[in-house]
Amino acid sequence: MSLLWLAPDHIHVHVDSDGERSVETMVQDIKRFSENAILARFVDIKGKLDKKIGIWDAAYFSETIG
Repeated sequence: MSLLWLAPDHIHVHVDSDGERSVETMVQDIKRFSENAILARFVDIKGKLDKKIGIWDAAYFSETIG
């Protein structure tokens, strides 16, 4: 996995996969892992987040190649 672009309101990530896991599963894992890491590093923002949404909302866009 590599970060391709970090924009103010979204990120672009390139992920290579063997096809065993669904795109949705990979996206949710990336969101969960990154949210945990961000909240561990920036503890003060945790109280400012909407508890239902967290850092990431449910939306994502994916494109497959190959």
